[in-house]
Amino acid sequence: ANNKSDWVISGSDIAILHSVRDCMSMIFNLIDLDDEISDRLRLVTPIISAELLENPSAPLDDDKFSIFTILDMLIDATIGWSSDQGRTGEKLLAEFNTVLDALHSGTPDFQALETNLKSFLDKEQSRILKLEERLAASETGKLRSQKGRTIAAQMINESIESKKLTRSIEKFLKGPWYESMQLLAITKGINGDDWVRASKLTETIVWTYQPIDETDQEKANTIRQRLYRIIEHLPSEIQDLLLALEHSGDETDSAMDAIDEDHVAIVSGQELEYIDVEPLEVEGNVLIERTSVSRVLLRKVTNLEPGHWFTFDEGEKNSRIKLVLKLEDVKQLLFTN
Repeated sequence: ANNKSDWVISGSDIAILHSVRDCMSMIFNLIDLDDEISDRLRLVTPIISAELLENPSAPLDDDKFSIFTILDMLIDATIGWSSDQGRTGEKLLAEFNTVLDALHSGTPDFQALETNLKSFLDKEQSRILKLEERLAASETGKLRSQKGRTIAAQMINESIESKKLTRSIEKFLKGPWYESMQLLAITKGINGDDWVRASKLTETIVWTYQPIDETDQEKANTIRQRLYRIIEHLPSEIQDLLLALEHSGDETDSAMDAIDEDHVAIVSGQELEYIDVEPLEVEGNVLIERTSVSRVLLRKVTNLEPGHWFTFDEGEKNSRIKLVLKLEDVKQLLFTN
């Protein structure tokens, strides 16, 4: 201080200072931290500069406790921090400020700071993981159940659209059969042979109830003979599928008896008493197979992995959210803060 005229900063020192500035700018451009966090982290720039001026190879020294490891830990821990997280957020912010204050103390003990910070963050991470596991387990069941209901309702609705049905077959399709199709969608999925078989069987059940409108007698007789053959074997096929799903009961048995009565009436040439049937309610906004999705957008979604953080803008509100669950079978993502 008393000999300023003898002090000259070298070209390599200037290069280091410029590099620190550029690196800090790049980090804050890449990582969207809360302003309260990023503003305090920027104040560490002089300390980083001093460390590098004294030892330019410090970041490459893995065997030594340093400010760089500590700052990496702080940034990782505060990526999802925001001021509205209650006591948990306040606790993290307090630890964050304690560490930064220690770095500004002039003679920070990097080893002690890193050890204490790691201990704190490990406990927090363990707590967070337990919460996420509970949430994921709960929501997985809900999402798959909802998806099962939606897919089953869609399939049955497509089969009964504009078709003539009796009260008994409506009760069966919207009761035991609907529950069974939900179970099938959840346990076996909708891309396998079991779902294809169930869909075709649903269409066949509905077809057996449609009146024969063919005016050509020979063609009408051919259709009638086919109908009789199908009716003969249909109950056993339905029962086989229900038993394979381990889904049966008194309600199912009662519905099957009613269907048998209808089929006896059909074979006997009696007219059925048809009713107007409303479709099953489909929950929420459903993305169906024929919906067009941008390949670029779909590729981005496919590349998302649990643990990735995002910012979610809703009007003037900006939230930080983390992907904690990616369910490929029901095409759902679960985010939390």
